[in-house]
Amino acid sequence: MKNGFTLIELLVTIAIMGILTAMLLTSVAEAKRSAQRVECLNFQRQLYIFYYADNWDEDAYEDHPSYTKK
Repeated sequence: MKNGFTLIELLVTIAIMGILTAMLLTSVAEAKRSAQRVECLNFQRQLYIFYYADNWDEDAYEDHPSYTKK
């Protein structure tokens, strides 16, 4: 009896590794899109705060619990 793997066993292993790699790459791509969405929403929030503070000559964080007026 020979020690080693048959060609079928190697092909099945390579196919399984390919499927797992494809699943990993799609998960990473989705995580990247999600992170970009969060970054964009945070930037929009910051723009709104700066716009509000500039146009109404008020501190944008006045309603925040940690705000103390000087």
